[in-house]
Amino acid sequence: MTPIIIIAIFIVATHLIAEHIGKKRKIGYNQSIFWSLLFSPIVGLIITLLIDAQ
Repeated sequence: MTPIIIIAIFIVATHLIAEHIGKKRKIGYNQSIFWSLLFSPIVGLIITLLIDAQ
């Protein structure tokens, strides 16, 4: 795969995690984006799911 496609998938996955899961939890949209971009969308998903729901 070309790097552009990989980066696009990375950004879309990060947005989907933050939009659909992060908003409904105490971590919120912004912190969910932060952790997903800092590590990876998979690690961001795990961190987001570990935080309690509102």
